[in-house]
Amino acid sequence: MLRRCTVVSLTAIVGLGLGTSPSSPPALAATTGERGTDFDNDGFDDLVIVDARATSDFRSNAGLVFIAPGSPTGPRLNRSQTLGQTIAGVPGHANADDFFGIAWTSGRFNADAYDDLAVCAPGERVSGLDSAGAIIVFPGSRTGLVPAQSRLFSRATVGVPGLPSAGERWCLNGLAAGDFDRDGYDELVVASTDTRVGGFDEAGAFTVLLGSSVGLRGTGARSITQNSIGVVGAPEADGHFGGNGMAVGDFNGDGFDDLTVGAIGVTVAAVDDAGARYLFFGGPNGLRTTGSQIVTANSLGVPGDPVTSGNFGEGDPAVADWNRDGFDDLLVADPRAEVGLLVGAGQVHLLRGSASGVVAAGGKLVHRNVHGVPGAAAPLEQFGFVDAVSADFDGNGRTDVALGGARMHDGIAFNRGGFFVFRGTSTTLGTAGSSYFTQDTPGVPGVADADRYFSWGIWSADFNGDGFEDLVVPCSFCVIGALDHAGYLLVFRGSDQGLTTTGIRQIKRSAIPGLIDEAETFFGFAA
Repeated sequence: MLRRCTVVSLTAIVGLGLGTSPSSPPALAATTGERGTDFDNDGFDDLVIVDARATSDFRSNAGLVFIAPGSPTGPRLNRSQTLGQTIAGVPGHANADDFFGIAWTSGRFNADAYDDLAVCAPGERVSGLDSAGAIIVFPGSRTGLVPAQSRLFSRATVGVPGLPSAGERWCLNGLAAGDFDRDGYDELVVASTDTRVGGFDEAGAFTVLLGSSVGLRGTGARSITQNSIGVVGAPEADGHFGGNGMAVGDFNGDGFDDLTVGAIGVTVAAVDDAGARYLFFGGPNGLRTTGSQIVTANSLGVPGDPVTSGNFGEGDPAVADWNRDGFDDLLVADPRAEVGLLVGAGQVHLLRGSASGVVAAGGKLVHRNVHGVPGAAAPLEQFGFVDAVSADFDGNGRTDVALGGARMHDGIAFNRGGFFVFRGTSTTLGTAGSSYFTQDTPGVPGVADADRYFSWGIWSADFNGDGFEDLVVPCSFCVIGALDHAGYLLVFRGSDQGLTTTGIRQIKRSAIPGLIDEAETFFGFAA
């Protein structure tokens, strides 16, 4: 069964105090493998609920995370576990504007059989420096996550490259887990796309922390930038290398996990902010920078043009072996691309895995004018923005994709949002029979309206253990009564017919014991 190991990040979002415009996407990345969110190993994935703007210990925006255990009937909200830096045993301090939980991922960082949780607190004060950023890792156990055994990692941790820097917000731009050296322990990848490199502001970098029998450690950690040996290109201001949607898969089929990261601000063919996606391959010594690969619009035969695209590769790619040839394939977004003469209509590219990495040959280009895709391309919809999730929603052993469309509109109300579902076939990812869900779809709770960004931050897991992956769909910008931007989550169930609107669960903040719905909390937003 494919499990989506959630990777969430935020570069800029209105109202969260971390930026000024939702045009800069958060990113969630899909990954293959048996990682999931089954923190107590009972056979049911657990629901991770982020409340990054929660007040904790009278500190606004300190942030909390809630874990609702899975069960045969789905997540049990009445048994939710609360995680935060005011909880006994959790290292660090709950400060105003920590935004604890705004980025997270799961992995198996130690030798046991339980999934672990890594949570970012981008506003954490480190070595006296505000908003330097830190990660808290919670190990799983028979009874769930164990706060008393949690550990904090930052640039001040022994062995971690670099020094803490005020305002860096290390870890904000994404977390990912993968076993790149195939030693049986996941490594943790920490994106910091705003890092200054070689004198260039916001050039970007990522750090790899090693797993071990006792969990993650700072010793042996590595930092990779565009100055690293073998990496194509060079650091540039606002290049934002290293995050913007990380994903893990085995693209060259050698048995080692590989990593793909974005660099949405890099210059390509003299075009500023054209964007690129990098691939780094695993091996006995972990991720290699030599032999790394870069993919851009018009490289490797990829259809497109840097001039008419821009920020190629932004958001979350999906990963799976759709043609079953032993190499994972990569579905990467080009959401600002022109389709025909439609500016910003958007498209996605399916790139095939091979012994040498990903290739365009044998792949496909998908947009709303392709046969079988619901609707028709329209300007400024940014098809594919901002998440792609690979999962088996119908339990037939073939990988499907839920593709976000947070900026979809009806020509009047912009950024209403929606998402598409494409069915896996025996040889590829199909467009025939694909579906499109919005809040206008019968059975979907809520009301479609402008600037709701419905579907921003989707991820999947099997919460009821029935063998069909379920889909978590945030509507964090949505209204509850008179409470603007109160937000909620919708959980769509998988079935033998795929995702269904029957029995959708709407999870509001007030569903968590002791909490109430509040305006401007953007509840559930984790990317």
